[in-house]
Amino acid sequence: MKTAFYLAVINLFLFATVFAILEGVVRYRKFHSLKYTAPIFVYDPVLNYRYNPENPNSLGGFIGGPYPKNKSEGVTRIFCLGGSTSAGYGLSAKKSWPSLLQMELNDRLGVEQVDIVNGAASGYGTRHLLQIIRTIAPDYSPDYFIVYTGWNDVRDMSDPSSWVPANIKTPRDGWITRWDKWMQNNCYLYLSVLRWRVEGLIQTWENRRVGEKYKAMQAQKVDSLWREDILRIIALSDSLSITPIFVQYPYFENDQWLAKGMDYANIQRGRLRFLGELRTEKNQRVIDMTGVFKKAHQFPEQEYFLDLMHMSALG
Repeated sequence: MKTAFYLAVINLFLFATVFAILEGVVRYRKFHSLKYTAPIFVYDPVLNYRYNPENPNSLGGFIGGPYPKNKSEGVTRIFCLGGSTSAGYGLSAKKSWPSLLQMELNDRLGVEQVDIVNGAASGYGTRHLLQIIRTIAPDYSPDYFIVYTGWNDVRDMSDPSSWVPANIKTPRDGWITRWDKWMQNNCYLYLSVLRWRVEGLIQTWENRRVGEKYKAMQAQKVDSLWREDILRIIALSDSLSITPIFVQYPYFENDQWLAKGMDYANIQRGRLRFLGELRTEKNQRVIDMTGVFKKAHQFPEQEYFLDLMHMSALG
């Protein structure tokens, strides 16, 4: 037993030594190269996480930023709110729909009369959007909010503290998850070479610890809260004299939405009906995109989408 223990200690020491040497080499090369980039997400005390203001893809904390807070005279400013579908998941900042919308509107008007701030971030739900409207958006003096939300606020994303990007710490983390996040934030070798090999094992452990049943229960509970939050967004926007415009987003039926413990497809259909009712029953401005892509192509989900929710550059 003692021999096996000593061998294990020696092997662990040798592994740690080799790992430390390789980490030193990686850090030396990273810190002496202009290719080094800061993490895309950082902790935020209000939102739990946000885009890193120092990352070249999110300067100022926004995709496509930095954006000036002062608005030029005669310019209409639109502040976009949403999750990865608005942030431009899988695309460059210039290919995200807020950026393309700004170019299209200004081309039609012939002058730079419209200024759009992309305040969306991957994983954001309605609770994040409410906090942004309260604390961040007013500094940019927007005239309109375009609100594209509905895909999140379910399962792992059922509240702002239960889902965060992989490197952001939360009070709910188990010891394996805390170790994993510490390694991501402090060890370049682990982040760039090793983590993708163990990511599946870590996620499996976390799912067992939290429990699929709990996540499903949270999803059903938060679906009703999502609707209440939409009404709060309307009331808060009105108090700030900012006009909200909601997007009734494109949705395609697929068996993959029938997840364990809940009918994700039914949740999406219900949310789209609710967004439509905002226009018919509450006189809110709603952009109906549910049929736009279906009219353009026989198989729009293949032609215009990276998956069933994130639009491609063509989309």
